[in-house]
Amino acid sequence: MGAKHGLQVKFTWGSGYANTLYLGLPADNVIAYSSPRPGYQRTRAPSGVEDAWRPGTDYILEFDVGEIPSTNDSAGNFAGWQPATGWEGATGFEAFIDWCRDANKPRFFPDANSGTYIECHLYPPEGAPELEDNGTRRVHLRLVHTSPFTGY
Repeated sequence: MGAKHGLQVKFTWGSGYANTLYLGLPADNVIAYSSPRPGYQRTRAPSGVEDAWRPGTDYILEFDVGEIPSTNDSAGNFAGWQPATGWEGATGFEAFIDWCRDANKPRFFPDANSGTYIECHLYPPEGAPELEDNGTRRVHLRLVHTSPFTGY
């Protein structure tokens, strides 16, 4: 499944959200779901009565980003779809991941051409990105928000 309605998604991030991260291709393996927050407990008494304590619910959107070029592809030539932010540089994909690791909240735009965004936490991948056959990188991203990611 591609990005919502086949649209290009983007993130803004950094001081004053001045940096923009574009995905050159629609996201792959997109799935949205909910999960109870840590501390959730459910018990069942010998009588069969059940009780639960749920401190809250996280709404999660996970997807793979592939074909991440080494450097910016502003013309969309490399990825073959739309402009793509490269892995390297002060505003590249790796810098974005590092910024998110410090619990900063990027703005996720389900449609890069719209002004509508969701400010959420991004839990970046641990370890090295996957290398694709053509020399680009692939990463798995996990967004967490307090409301559902509708349309996915």
